[in-house]
Amino acid sequence: MKYLFWNTNKKNLDNVISDIITEKSCDIISIAEYGGNINDLIILLNRNTLTYYKVNDIANQRIVIITKF
Repeated sequence: MKYLFWNTNKKNLDNVISDIITEKSCDIISIAEYGGNINDLIILLNRNTLTYYKVNDIANQRIVIITKF
């Protein structure tokens, strides 16, 4: 299982994040202080027939969790 955590410092880095996730085959991704639209990132990730989902916010809304599971 591969895990990626990245604090984007409120920047939109969708293409960079997507490339890393695809290249490294990450299973769980946590993004802190995300500056983009999470739905756009998930669409970008799923363009290669992978299926990623956003996990519902639990307590901290500053961290977004995306997973294959």
